[in-house]
Amino acid sequence: MLNNLATASDNLCKDKPFRFYYHYNKIVSKKEGRSFLTLHYNNKCLLVNKIICNVSTETHNRKQQPHCIVRGWSRSVSIKTRLLYHHDFVMAKIESY
Repeated sequence: MLNNLATASDNLCKDKPFRFYYHYNKIVSKKEGRSFLTLHYNNKCLLVNKIICNVSTETHNRKQQPHCIVRGWSRSVSIKTRLLYHHDFVMAKIESY
């Protein structure tokens, strides 16, 4: 599936690791009729359909919503988009180089 994806719309690669976290987005998922996750990294917030995470992660409970998130440290996040069944399909790949 990775080979069929279009050009990356947003790539981030740094020498210093940065914190990222993601969570299920119930509001958008219900509105669109398919699952969406929200990925937060480098002061950016992005809606994605799939996340491939090749780094260690942990769950974390927050006092504000979203209460339960999955977080970790990474040096690289790449975002790829393609058209699938008349909808954009956005995939994030999180790696540590």
